[in-house]
Amino acid sequence: PFDYTKARIVVPRLVPDGTDHTHSRLVRAFVAEKGVRAREHAGVLVYFTSKRLMQECYDYLTPEERELVLLQGEWQPSALIAELRRRVDEGRRSVVFGMDSIGEGVDLPGRYCTLVLISRLPFPSPDDPVVATHAEHLAAKGLDSFQLLTLPKAGLKFAQVCGRLMRREGDSGDVVVLDRRIVSKRYGSRMLKGTEFKSIQAS
Repeated sequence: PFDYTKARIVVPRLVPDGTDHTHSRLVRAFVAEKGVRAREHAGVLVYFTSKRLMQECYDYLTPEERELVLLQGEWQPSALIAELRRRVDEGRRSVVFGMDSIGEGVDLPGRYCTLVLISRLPFPSPDDPVVATHAEHLAAKGLDSFQLLTLPKAGLKFAQVCGRLMRREGDSGDVVVLDRRIVSKRYGSRMLKGTEFKSIQAS
């Protein structure tokens, strides 16, 4: 029912692969400049796969800029979303920094969220014991655990996070992916097909 011509996925030209040693530094700068300091979006959602990077991005901001940010861990998820809505209703800007729990089931229609920033593609941690056990089981059978397990899990999570932008008919905005692998790797096209977005822009 949603008009995806009003939304797009954007991959900024200067962002590197999520595995590059420069990635964290560039994400900090981009989140600060486009997610927090830019004024065109009232409600912004920044999704992190790493608590460390989320904290680094928060610490990178000035004290005044931190006042705009609702940081997961300092708020219960429901209270965090309610506070964002309250601030936007009052004509103020609000930015959520969060991880998995805000990547699914969060309902922020219309002006409550017109920009989603994805800091890194959401591949599951290889240290996750459940993932590791499944991967070992597949490998023992001579099967490719990346293609059969890791990539589908990442693709589902990516689609869920992208879905935070489009919640009602008439919603619009951008999903900005700060990880070049979405366009530089062959598997990126599979992940993009898992979303409903029609416009993919590498800028």
